[in-house]
Amino acid sequence: MVPLLACSIVSLAVVIERIVFWRKARSRGPVEELLQLVERREFAKAIELGRKVDLPAARVLTAGLIHRNPSLPKALEVAAQAEMPVLKKRLTILDTIITLAPFWGYWEPSPA
Repeated sequence: MVPLLACSIVSLAVVIERIVFWRKARSRGPVEELLQLVERREFAKAIELGRKVDLPAARVLTAGLIHRNPSLPKALEVAAQAEMPVLKKRLTILDTIITLAPFWGYWEPSPA
C-alpha cells in the first residue's frame, strides 16, 4: 500500500502543478496587448512586451515578430515546437504511475 500511497501523492502534486500552469497560461491580457501593438504596427514595443511576459503564447508570437521578415510561418512553427516540452512537462511522471499503479494494486499475498 505504501507504493500506491506514494504514487497518489505524486500524482496529486503533478495535477495541481499542471492546473496552476494552465490557469496562468490561459491569461489573455498580455497576449491581447501584444496583438494590439502589432495591429498598430508597433513591432519594437510588441517584441519588448513579449520578452517580459512569461506565457507560451506570448513567446511564440514574439519569436514570430522577431523573425517576421525571413519567414513568419516557419518562425511561428519553430517557436511552437520549442514550447511543446514546457506544455508537456511532468506528464511522463503521470504516464509511469498510470502504468505501474495497477500492478502494485493487484499484488496480494498468497493464501496460507
